[in-house]
Amino acid sequence: MKGTVSVGGSFVLRFACVSGCSAPCCRGHAIALSPYEVLRIAEYLKMGSEELEERYLRQHYEESGVPLLMLERSPCRFLVDGRCSIYPARPLACRLYPAGLTWRRGAEFRLSNDGRCPGMGRGEARSLEEHILQQEAGVYIKMWERWVEFVERAESSNLCSQPLKQVFLKILLYNFDIRMKDEPAAPEERFLHRIELAGMLLSAHQPL
Repeated sequence: MKGTVSVGGSFVLRFACVSGCSAPCCRGHAIALSPYEVLRIAEYLKMGSEELEERYLRQHYEESGVPLLMLERSPCRFLVDGRCSIYPARPLACRLYPAGLTWRRGAEFRLSNDGRCPGMGRGEARSLEEHILQQEAGVYIKMWERWVEFVERAESSNLCSQPLKQVFLKILLYNFDIRMKDEPAAPEERFLHRIELAGMLLSAHQPL
């Protein structure tokens, strides 16, 4: 992450969103959404995942063949009158801001030092751990870590040479309109169930 510094959970920050601002946090490069984030947004909007993708997201395949859904932020499609229209279901990247999360032999938090954000230096001082708790980001981090583990595993496979398997994985991971047999109801359990099935598909030796 450019323009960031590594920080620990005890790092103290002051940050508060400013209504109607035009800060870079809602504008810039597209962000990749995990299937869990897609599910949470779809449930909040009471919208099918296929409709959500068609209206708000774009499909992307990494060179490794990993299927992704991207949220454009130029500006974000969910930014309405300077406010987030899906705030209760906002993605992890939005919950953590001005912090971010990278994965280099484990989770690493990084703090943005972009001086253009008017929310920096506002609000009460709190540790990064307190910020994560306040933003209800804990479960999102756990789901994100499981997603990264799957992506890393997929990147080391021969997925890029199996386009049909890529399509099946895209449907399995992101299309929650299709109910699997005995699939759990809770979003966290649904996501983990899909990840487990996707891992089994990834491990299948027989090419599709």
